[in-house]
Amino acid sequence: AVKFGHKATLLTDDGDVARFSAADHFAECITLENADEPERIEDAADSRWGRFFASGVEWLSQVREPFFLWMHGGSLGTIWDAPLDYRARYNDSEEEELTPSELLLPPNMELPPNFDPDERLKIQHAYAGQVALWDECLETFLAWWDENPLAQTTALVLLSPRGLPLGEHRHVGGGLCPLYNEL
Repeated sequence: AVKFGHKATLLTDDGDVARFSAADHFAECITLENADEPERIEDAADSRWGRFFASGVEWLSQVREPFFLWMHGGSLGTIWDAPLDYRARYNDSEEEELTPSELLLPPNMELPPNFDPDERLKIQHAYAGQVALWDECLETFLAWWDENPLAQTTALVLLSPRGLPLGEHRHVGGGLCPLYNEL
């Protein structure tokens, strides 16, 4: 749990990650509580991403050096709680306005051979809105980080281990699907 004088902490919004045996190797594991039923939010700060990054700020505001913090956010694959106006930003159709999808849980399915392209587009807009929310929350976090004295002596690394299929090969979601670039 402590190697080379660094206390290792895992902060995650994904209970499955906290239960992995590898999580036992952290000195501290912080699992953020999420509502039993996902709900659409109106303010980015109230979203899972908003709460996730705010928890990181809270932890980093109290940390003593040296440290290692692993922040694992799983929300892109588990909940899409961005306000609907985030999704509507991506509707650039000149012919007709698509009503934003109300999806809160990312779909996990194979589209039929004769699927409606507008339905796939609504799913893609929902995901794009969620990514825009993530980007906004990350931007707020990084603005705070740039003002923090720890930023002068601490490496910050951002990784993404995988993507999420959005219908390019008729597969939507992270279920059992063939390996393509989007995964």
